[in-house]
Amino acid sequence: DVYKRQVIYICMFIFLIGFSVIYARNTYYVWGTFKTLTIILLSVTLVMPVICSESHKYFKFIFAWVCINLLLALHAFIIRGHGPSGFLWDQNDLALALNMSIPIVFYLIFYNKRGKAGKYFYTGATLVLIIASGVTMSRGGFLGLLAVFGMFWLLSERKLKSLGIFMLCVLLAGYPVYKLVPENYKNEMSTIFDSGEGDRTRESRYEFWGYGWEMFLDNPVLGVGASNYPWTVHLYQLRRPDYDPDRVTLYGGRPAHSLYFTLIPELGLAGIILFFLILKQVFARLRRIIRLGVEHESLNQHGLLAKALLVSTVAYLVTGAFISVLYYPPFWYLLGFVLTLERVTNAEYKTISGESGDASKSDTHNRDSGAWRRREYSGAGR
Repeated sequence: DVYKRQVIYICMFIFLIGFSVIYARNTYYVWGTFKTLTIILLSVTLVMPVICSESHKYFKFIFAWVCINLLLALHAFIIRGHGPSGFLWDQNDLALALNMSIPIVFYLIFYNKRGKAGKYFYTGATLVLIIASGVTMSRGGFLGLLAVFGMFWLLSERKLKSLGIFMLCVLLAGYPVYKLVPENYKNEMSTIFDSGEGDRTRESRYEFWGYGWEMFLDNPVLGVGASNYPWTVHLYQLRRPDYDPDRVTLYGGRPAHSLYFTLIPELGLAGIILFFLILKQVFARLRRIIRLGVEHESLNQHGLLAKALLVSTVAYLVTGAFISVLYYPPFWYLLGFVLTLERVTNAEYKTISGESGDASKSDTHNRDSGAWRRREYSGAGR
């Protein structure tokens, strides 16, 4: 059962985090991370499929979640790019949360059960969230936003037409929009393409990632322990031949500033494999739901949401490349959304097909026909 398999992978990943208390330098932070993720797992990720076990409940929950993100965007406007508190106070982390919410709001524009009022609401909400992401002034957030737009185009039904419309919009409105963008934002985003010399933020990230890679080479199987990069990095500074205590400040307590260079050194090959398996299941199940949305009109809204969650996952992977968000809530909430969509889609499919088995039982016939590969990403919204 694919649903159970995904839950097993998630639980194994959480167990690995807790197990690292045995060998980590700072056991307090291991315990804090394990406790936090276990609470999220038991109160959100695994509970959401139970509470929102029917489609109408799930979409009501999605609507409430959209409203919460709009309030978050409003806060970003008022506090100049910052969130309310906690990890969301940081501008980069707020940009990540907003980027992950944009695809869901965007694809709900095509949810035909909402009518014209719904289309206007979700169109306006999409624009608000995009602008709010820009207000954070996050360069990683900007790259994540580009990834979102790229996925919108990749999953569109008529790629040439979509590209033509985009180019026409750029020609007609590109210059006026560019002039409206504040100069400080344009200057900040332009540094993404700099060579790196003189950009201390960029240089320090490269240095942090280098230390993370050295940690992995020294501890390739299990890593140095969850949330223990900050408490190990100074040891790698000290062993550098060019280290000068009179010129260099130790980085003890500083994070890796990357999802990947948190995962790789802290959990090693075991964590990398489990994280990859979790992502593999996410992409595989969402692709199947998209296909079912194409084949069955009554599942069209499920296919739309699957597209949205697919783009959300890419937004997380791209934006997270520059911030330490492995143990932050957004990804674990996303897994809850995916597990719930899987469950309600299976239930709906059983109803419309009259079969007692899981929706995945139809995959064999569809693969044999070969036609599903050509239609996999088309039809369920544009």
